[in-house]
Amino acid sequence: MPRGKDDHIIVDMQGTHTPFFERGKLCMWQVMIVVEVLIYSSYSVMIHMCKVDGRIPFRSSSVVFLVEMIKLLISVNFLLVEVQKQDVQLPKLTLSFCLPFAFPAVLYFINNNIAIHAQGYMDSTTYQVLSNMKIVTTSLLYRLIIKRVLKKAQWIAVGILTLAGTLDSYGGYVSSSIITSSEVFVTAPGLFLMFVYSMLSGLSSVYSEYVLKRNMEVTLHFQNVLMYIYGATLNGITWFIQTQSDDFGGLLHGFSMYTWMIVLSQVGNGLFMSVIIKYGSSMTRLFVLTSAMPVSTLLTVIFLNTQLTIYFITSVGLVVVALIQYHKH
Repeated sequence: MPRGKDDHIIVDMQGTHTPFFERGKLCMWQVMIVVEVLIYSSYSVMIHMCKVDGRIPFRSSSVVFLVEMIKLLISVNFLLVEVQKQDVQLPKLTLSFCLPFAFPAVLYFINNNIAIHAQGYMDSTTYQVLSNMKIVTTSLLYRLIIKRVLKKAQWIAVGILTLAGTLDSYGGYVSSSIITSSEVFVTAPGLFLMFVYSMLSGLSSVYSEYVLKRNMEVTLHFQNVLMYIYGATLNGITWFIQTQSDDFGGLLHGFSMYTWMIVLSQVGNGLFMSVIIKYGSSMTRLFVLTSAMPVSTLLTVIFLNTQLTIYFITSVGLVVVALIQYHKH
């Protein structure tokens, strides 16, 4: 995506001073980054705390549908407030304007469901490590779609991160997913799902950035409303179809306190990440993901009594090295 007249409002991870990020708003930006790290690091832990007899007791579509609906309602409310204050002028709802928001919504719809299913085939710490493959896919797609050139040192960091994921996969590979939550493990289906997840995650993030930034003058709340309408519709249809073919109960079947914590945290995650992608970049998002990994490790040790292997500890160290290497240039 070529640079445009609004590129001056985009910031990097160091929080470059810009019209959008004045001193007070810059502080809010930094707090939002920290909150996002905590949300990402706790996600896989909460999923595993929801499990009953090693299995996830609820439909993934139920969780994602609720998340999309709540995000939609919040975004509509924010948009109405802006309209009432006459702070925003809404664009014409043409097909050419609305249709591009459907593609990232479809990608997020698929990926959010994969993220839940994948954790039935690995422990939470391994999920966090393998999810960092998104750095590789996002970096490549960022180069192809956004036309951003990465430096040699940054590509080295991407390679180190790939090695970290491979090392953890080798050390934790087992043939069955029915293992106690205190062991580090990953299965072949889990590896495949994480590969698909990483590809779709990178594509959805980069394309969302392209769509949001090509209309910088349009309020983010209006853009979010369009995207969440697609997301809520897709997940609502999926949930309804699943109710006709399985023996689960209603929408909230299998929900627990931890499930609701997942729903609410993912609502915040979606809203915050849209701000990060529009006013930061997809690469800023990767900073959040990689920073979440050591925090997730600490949480799994505390709450899940995870027994870490030497392969996993080494892979964590490599991710930290990759993070430093990538962002010091």
